[in-house]
Amino acid sequence: MPRHTIPTTRYDYVYVDGDHSAAGALFDMTVAWRLVRLGGLMVIDDVLADAHVATVGASASAFVAAHRRELRVVWSDHQLALRKMKNRATIRTIHGNDEEIKAAALG
Repeated sequence: MPRHTIPTTRYDYVYVDGDHSAAGALFDMTVAWRLVRLGGLMVIDDVLADAHVATVGASASAFVAAHRRELRVVWSDHQLALRKMKNRATIRTIHGNDEEIKAAALG
């Protein structure tokens, strides 16, 4: 598995429109969130798109649940906008295949 390097630069706005598998989308959100500065905004595309609600939507729900203490949902529609309200010292990662992530997100 390749090693990924996270840049040290933080951004006011990060737009996530990447992998549409549940695990890939969750990975993209986790990496992107680390790039958002405190007070910044992350927008996730295709959250409620019919073709992707079971993957991207479920991953977004799992991401919000895992990071609920450090974010505020600004809007939720076809896209989901999250404001970073606090930084986290350690990042909890959600593991599993697409079906496990979907099941965890949907309860």
